[in-house]
Amino acid sequence: MVRICLAALRLDGRVTSVFVPYLRPHEWSRTKLYLPSSFVMCTTNKDSDDVDKVRAWETFGWKSRLIDVSDTDILSSTAFRLAILSGRDWREFMHESIHEYFTCIDGPARFLRSAALANGHGR
Repeated sequence: MVRICLAALRLDGRVTSVFVPYLRPHEWSRTKLYLPSSFVMCTTNKDSDDVDKVRAWETFGWKSRLIDVSDTDILSSTAFRLAILSGRDWREFMHESIHEYFTCIDGPARFLRSAALANGHGR
């Protein structure tokens, strides 16, 4: 979905999305194999973990940037789930370029099931 959105915004030639093993920082350096020859790793300052990512990346010698989002409203996944469960349309929260793909992968139904379970609304 990230790649679809980047293409729709015509940023796909400037931005590469790479999976980083979030819960295994000792494995982060392995992502170098999948990075372009010139890159800057970016993350936001929405969580203290993000500052830790930048510190780790810098120990690998990677250029890093922490993007300040302190003046931006951040929608957590919990708030997102609660909004959907309260009847808000999931399309409000996603770029229009991924609506069709999300529907094709049965995302709305899968998301509602996981939201209900995560928020104690069923088993």
